[in-house]
Amino acid sequence: MSSDPVQRAIEEVLSYPSFTTYQELEESTNRLAEEFRGMVRVLDVGRSRCGERVKALVIGRDSRAALLFGAPHPNEPVGTLTLDYLSWRLDSDEELRELLDYTWVIVKVADVDGLKMNEGWLKKPFSVETYARNYYRPAGNVQIERSFPTRYRRHSFESPTPETRCLMRLIDEYRPRSIYSAAGLVIAKGIYNCL
Repeated sequence: MSSDPVQRAIEEVLSYPSFTTYQELEESTNRLAEEFRGMVRVLDVGRSRCGERVKALVIGRDSRAALLFGAPHPNEPVGTLTLDYLSWRLDSDEELRELLDYTWVIVKVADVDGLKMNEGWLKKPFSVETYARNYYRPAGNVQIERSFPTRYRRHSFESPTPETRCLMRLIDEYRPRSIYSAAGLVIAKGIYNCL
């Protein structure tokens, strides 16, 4: 086993037999908040298009912040597993938390509604047919990462989704030094980049 806490955290990543549903992620967040009371705060940062709560975990109290969010593309749920593991690891591993020395703002599920619409394939043995019958991804103009307000030359995009507004609130409040979208890729390398 490595003496480096980051390497150790990577080596000890859990084996997940399937993807987690929104409800399972909520239950994990509630258990985390109960077990590490005083070390983790759960924030209600707004509502989704369909009225679901969008939550953020805040771990640590350093002056530098990192914002991480999963499932901005709801058909790519691997980021939710990454963030669920990372949130537990940061709370339970004081050496890792002190080494990284960040305030971690973690939104396990950015597109709650979309993830729920993909749940038909998350727990089943994977097949192209099962995936295709239960696949959901919103149109490009209402995807969370693509609806941040911006202006480019004569073009103007000024219609952020409610979920994007939630992330905007967190960016305004915490002014993160790093922002990672944990969509279809694992963010272990991103952790090193934050050091």
